[in-house]
Amino acid sequence: MQDKKLIKKVLSDALGFLKYKVDNDRLTLEEEQAFVRLMEENIPLVGTSDDFARYYNQSPINVRSVINRRMIEKPRRQVVRSFLSFSRIIPEKWRR
Repeated sequence: MQDKKLIKKVLSDALGFLKYKVDNDRLTLEEEQAFVRLMEENIPLVGTSDDFARYYNQSPINVRSVINRRMIEKPRRQVVRSFLSFSRIIPEKWRR
């Protein structure tokens, strides 16, 4: 249990620092390219419609409507979808 807490802490800190760098335009071009490549090739960041609704502070119906109208990619077995693909098609007013 202690190892899991340590892993979560390290991951949370690293992601927090990455968010700080992104939000403050502190990433180098090489870092940006490396992270995008890492996410596209190695990190299956997926979520349900409900996950996306909570993240973007929208109703699940709004999210499913956007997915049904605009998303070509088919869902996986658990009806999870690619966060990156969904983030490319959301209405601009949902952006944080």
